[in-house]
Amino acid sequence: MPVGSVLPGSRRPVAPPAMLPGKPVQPVQPVQPAPAPDARVVEVLEGRVPMLFEWARRTVAGGRFVTPPGDNLLELLTRIEDVAPNHPDLPRLRAEAAANVLRRGREHLRRRQPLEAFDLYRTLLAIEGGVANLGAVRAAQKPTGLARRFPRSELQLQLLYVARTGRGAHGAGLAAAHAAIEVAPRSAAAHLALADALLAANRRDAAATEYRRVLELHPRALERRLAEHGLGRLGLRPGRPARAH
Repeated sequence: MPVGSVLPGSRRPVAPPAMLPGKPVQPVQPVQPAPAPDARVVEVLEGRVPMLFEWARRTVAGGRFVTPPGDNLLELLTRIEDVAPNHPDLPRLRAEAAANVLRRGREHLRRRQPLEAFDLYRTLLAIEGGVANLGAVRAAQKPTGLARRFPRSELQLQLLYVARTGRGAHGAGLAAAHAAIEVAPRSAAAHLALADALLAANRRDAAATEYRRVLELHPRALERRLAEHGLGRLGLRPGRPARAH
């Protein structure tokens, strides 16, 4: 019945709802959409944790430790830790993966493939350190667990050999020199190898910086002479700035 009309048999008009005695009008609350379920909760509720473990083991068997995106061990370990951080199988999975990586790294060194071995060493550090992003791993950090059994000295020697000879793919010398410095940041031999590789690539200013860095690291006599010789090839002397080209 329209507001203001008169009820049959009464002269009293119908009051609007807000005016009805004892019947206060409550404002209508908008219906809020239900929040989307968290992906981690969904994985737990749907029983996907065993599937994640099986998937992770397949990536280990296939050597997919850091690539491809969405199908690699480090990403799967992160997902498992998000939904089941205290799962009893998680330490076992990490140990199995670390042992696999260590074996593969040693095999690459046996085949004289130090750059591949270097990548696996950093992967081993990430697995045992619980690091999801390989870019956050530094090979110079103190190793723990199985990483202590990785032949770091042999890795460094092979990296220096590739850095000095340029053996391998294009740019392998520079890549090996940078890797050698990451393994041993205060190694004069590694910085000397990088300086020579930079000079071979005609990156003169960067080479001069590295030759001077060698002299700052208290090198052996031969390393000092080679660094000074490198500066001489650039028309420089130790302790003097580079000349404008």
